[in-house]
Amino acid sequence: MSRTPPSAGQNCPQTASSLSDKLQLEVLECTPERTVVAMPVAGNTQPMGALHGGASAALCETAASLAACAHGEPNGLVGVGTNLSITHLRPVFSGRVVAEAVATLLGRTVTAHSVQVHDDAGRLVAIAQVSNQLIAKPV
Repeated sequence: MSRTPPSAGQNCPQTASSLSDKLQLEVLECTPERTVVAMPVAGNTQPMGALHGGASAALCETAASLAACAHGEPNGLVGVGTNLSITHLRPVFSGRVVAEAVATLLGRTVTAHSVQVHDDAGRLVAIAQVSNQLIAKPV
């Protein structure tokens, strides 16, 4: 996530990936309890021009996984997604969307986050539940 501004905090593991780059994800805040990630709609649409549901899902899982990684980092652990459930509530055709992942469980080996995605007007676009397993950081 090369687009992470310095204000995002030092708790967020900065692991760039080709998907994050493609989606143009920007980490705005990152703590285990609350992580916020933004994404432009342009370049992440389906053929009808609306934000692609898969892009929304990737945004939600990324926000929750970064929060899980921030939680596991002090113990050398990283979060890997084990469950994602998302409901798309309204289409978005322009601007950007922002996902806010809020912790519902920060356990020793598992985390769970509720994620809300809003558009530029503050309208709720999607809701998701994401679980992560904490595993030893790969070498």
